[in-house]
Amino acid sequence: MAEIKKMINAILTKGNMNQKELAAKLKVSPAQITRWRDDAEPRLKNYQELEKIYNDLPA
Repeated sequence: MAEIKKMINAILTKGNMNQKELAAKLKVSPAQITRWRDDAEPRLKNYQELEKIYNDLPA
C-alpha cells in the first residue's frame, strides 16, 4: 500500500500535477485519489495507469 502512496506523491510532485489533473487523466474523481493516498487500493486498470504515468516521469 505504501507503494501506491509513494507513486501518487511522486507523480504529483515530479509531474507538476495536482490531484484534480491526475484524477482527470485516470478518469476518476479527485476524491478517489485522496482515498488511494489514504488506504484504499486502486483497481488493477487504475494501478496500471498510475504505473505508466509514474514510469514516464523525468528522473
